[in-house]
Amino acid sequence: MQARTDAQLKRGIGEFYDESSGIWEEVWGEHMQQGYYREGEKPASFARHVEAQDDMIEKALELCGADGVAARCRRDGRRLRVLDVGCGVGGSSRYIARKYGADVVGLTLSPKQAARGNELSRGLNVTLKAEDATSTAFADGSFDLVWSLESGEHMPDKAQFVSELSRVAEDMKQVIDTANAPIFGIDDCGLVNEWNRKAAQITGFSKEEVMGQDLVRKFITAEYQESVSEVLKDCLLYTSDAA
Repeated sequence: MQARTDAQLKRGIGEFYDESSGIWEEVWGEHMQQGYYREGEKPASFARHVEAQDDMIEKALELCGADGVAARCRRDGRRLRVLDVGCGVGGSSRYIARKYGADVVGLTLSPKQAARGNELSRGLNVTLKAEDATSTAFADGSFDLVWSLESGEHMPDKAQFVSELSRVAEDMKQVIDTANAPIFGIDDCGLVNEWNRKAAQITGFSKEEVMGQDLVRKFITAEYQESVSEVLKDCLLYTSDAA
């Protein structure tokens, strides 16, 4: 079976959500995403599911250090600029716009989602567009924060996806370093090339100690080295054909 081209894949995704987005909105609400629930919780109402979706957004904003980015923008005398990738009908875009008084641009491959989202976003500084997030026309550093919730895993070329979002984010390195979640990176040889403050705090290894070191051999115990190596290898060798 012949593999679809990148353009065919993206066109198919857009057409799928053009046809099904109304159903998703009816079932999931405006966010079209999972919620953040208490352990063992069995939500008894749709309203609780919606509340849990808001909680998920709040938790993600906390982990990425968004409050600090917004505060820095206020000190600079300007509004927070946010790019929402895989925005659906813009539930997260509107939430973030209201929370921070932000200017938000949302990208989706579905023209119908963009149109529906813009209808729901009247009165807010939110604009949804039907565009490919892996190849945008935005200038370097156009945004202070890039938001992508339950969309990155579907991108066929993840390296291009991350590269493009890093390009349009004004200071991705600062956001990574100050995030409230541990973030690390390795190159294709398995050597550490990113290690943020939270990773250092949790592991007890400073950035200076780990940079350039073999992550698995130096910092993973012997019993887990093989399994961790396999996971990292799969990530590094990921292609759209392997999805």
